[in-house]
Amino acid sequence: MHYEILALTAAVIGVLEQLSPALSWGFFAHIQRLVAASDTPDSFHRLHMLVKRAPRGYFVCTATVDGLFSRSGFRNDCILECDGSLGRLQCTEGACEQTPWDGAVDYQAVEIDMFSKLATGGFPQCPSCGRMARPNVRLFDDTHWEQSVARRQEETLDSWLRELDPSCNLVILETGVGDYDRFVREKAEAMLMVFPHATLVRMQCGDGGGDARCISLDLSVEECIRDMHLEIGGSRGGSE
Repeated sequence: MHYEILALTAAVIGVLEQLSPALSWGFFAHIQRLVAASDTPDSFHRLHMLVKRAPRGYFVCTATVDGLFSRSGFRNDCILECDGSLGRLQCTEGACEQTPWDGAVDYQAVEIDMFSKLATGGFPQCPSCGRMARPNVRLFDDTHWEQSVARRQEETLDSWLRELDPSCNLVILETGVGDYDRFVREKAEAMLMVFPHATLVRMQCGDGGGDARCISLDLSVEECIRDMHLEIGGSRGGSE
């Protein structure tokens, strides 16, 4: 899910909460159906085949909201979606105590006029208070994002990191993280401070960050993962 789409989505959420549920949910349901119908890239499957062999496991920290890691076979309990997920919904009523929920059924129920692209019925509603629902994703200048799921996921990541031996050869793969993904980048750099033998591999990025343990690869993510898979994919075991 590109940030150009997210920028538009931020504006659409404003419309949802203030003016036009028909326009907003026509957009959301259309995007979610495109995501659900799309094939997962081979690079994600290759990456999953590599990391699942690591003897101490793996964890994903992602700013994408399309659920691509989960759809590619990565375990849901090993994923931190720091900006939320388009597949979850939350209530638009700030005082409501309903936590985010799986929105698969809600999306399917939205009826869309194929000519106008407006939703004509089946608008997702909060199961607790009945108010309009919205995707549980954090957008630009979004002060209403419900963060409880992301916070639990981050606690799970931090717990996994605490269980690792500080002297282990942790490998951190940063795949196409831009300057706008400060949370992901800062999380990776913080791991270098805790694990002195860690290596940070930055793909599709010309900036190594100045640390000698940062390897910057100015290649596409697809090229990097393909080469890694060819190089070590056939070997037994895994790296710490």
